[in-house]
Amino acid sequence: MKAQAGVEYLILLGVTLFLGTSVVGVLVFPIGGTDAIKQSQSDISYMIQAMQYPGLSEGLVAYYKLDESGGDVAANSVGEGPDGEFENGVEHGSGKSGRAAKFDGIDDEINCGEDKFEFGHSKHAYSVWINISSLPNEYNYIVATGNSELGKQSGVGVKNNGNVFLSSYGSPIVEFGAPVLGANAWYHVVLVYKGRDADLYINGKYVGSQEISLNTSVGKCRIGSHVGDSSFFRGDIDDVKIYRRELTAEEIGFIYRTPGFP
Repeated sequence: MKAQAGVEYLILLGVTLFLGTSVVGVLVFPIGGTDAIKQSQSDISYMIQAMQYPGLSEGLVAYYKLDESGGDVAANSVGEGPDGEFENGVEHGSGKSGRAAKFDGIDDEINCGEDKFEFGHSKHAYSVWINISSLPNEYNYIVATGNSELGKQSGVGVKNNGNVFLSSYGSPIVEFGAPVLGANAWYHVVLVYKGRDADLYINGKYVGSQEISLNTSVGKCRIGSHVGDSSFFRGDIDDVKIYRRELTAEEIGFIYRTPGFP
């Protein structure tokens, strides 16, 4: 019996070592591997990292990957929010991960519906990849939620000086400082509203905090414009995530390192 148990132990140990060696081999070798091997490396790396953040989908209201090549629907991959609708000729092109939506800065926008985005004064967060074609004359919006007719809306966007801003109806727009965003480069922008102030992260790094009071009622959600259908974004937008909670610095770093995941 002892001999049999010893053999079974050696077999189990051998299988474990084989699997561990296989994972390491896929992740590391060969350096100049094929696209399929590189994709396997990437997928395994994502899975290993994702195990550290099993609750990343918690509180996720909507996730618009914007991987469409055509059609009118911007699919909501996970979450409780509705699908979006491409309006006024939004085009499609290469994104940070897969495809992205291309906005002309004139009237292009994605209409994400009229409900599911009631945050009130509660905590919430936006995560989005952007590539600005050119800075606006004044300011433009990346994503906005709420109802401007009721005076309860907020939105995050970019000003003509390259600063990211957060707006709230009836309150002054608050700007965040460096890094200043430029044209023709991808940036990961995360805005976390914590109840009385908001934190900004660019490319996975904390930028700063601004005091502001938001009260977002049931109402519209727009990508690429203000909820009042104005201040249109010019450039590419990809991987839009809207959360009904705060994101931690560690979660933001993971999202930045793994565009398009899950």
